Amino acid sequence: MDEMKKEHQKLHIAVFPWLAFGHFLPFLRLSNHLAQLGHRISFISTPKNLHRLSQIAPNLSSLVTMVPLPLPPVHGLPDSVESTSELPFRLVPYLKRAYDQLQPPLTEFLQNSDVNWLIHDFVPHWLPQVATRLGINSVFFSIFNASVLAFLGSPEEILLRDQQPLEDLTVVPEWIPFPSNVAFRLYEVIYHQECMDSDASDFFRFAKVIEGCRFVAIRSCPEFEGRELGLVKTMAGQENRKLRPLRCTRY
Repeated sequence: MDEMKKEHQKLHIAVFPWLAFGHFLPFLRLSNHLAQLGHRISFISTPKNLHRLSQIAPNLSSLVTMVPLPLPPVHGLPDSVESTSELPFRLVPYLKRAYDQLQPPLTEFLQNSDVNWLIHDFVPHWLPQVATRLGINSVFFSIFNASVLAFLGSPEEILLRDQQPLEDLTVVPEWIPFPSNVAFRLYEVIYHQECMDSDASDFFRFAKVIEGCRFVAIRSCPEFEGRELGLVKTMAGQENRKLRPLRCTRY
């Protein structure tokens, strides 16, 4: 009876990282960790990126499936480019527009699968709404630590960032009640603004995924960022439901 109950608790989890290797690798490590617990994983990305990623360990190959979604062509994006490593920073907005066009094939995959949970990045601002409509639990997995999310603020504050003077991003925000030196340098802000996607800024993307997902998982732990995690919980406004730090364990 216990074995049957344990088997029913196994999940099918879809994983959808942003097209950058600094994002692929944490998502892949998390996928391997979840597979070691017996959950089925569908790791979704573009064909070229899936080919580049490390092979899944033989003992997990039956639980981790690579799901390729061809990247749609976008005017301004060079042919065959599928990750930020192949682009100068100023062209990354075109990659984000192509990534956003993966919404229809990804939605079709989710509709035709038995996925229970969806773990995604900050870029697909449209995805939490899709998951909710399909009855799938969505989790925003932040590869950025709690200090960054605390600096950004609540979803409401993040949405206001696009309208603020650039200099406001170079100072510690007023809602952080403890000593901190986390802030942008002015040249970083200027460079980032010049390369911002006019269709959907990174601030908009962050705000919408935090606002729409069921949980936020942060690659951090209370032992490392106790104050910051507490602040992010408070800003989420849903202390016992929204935030789930990943404990200080190797995965």
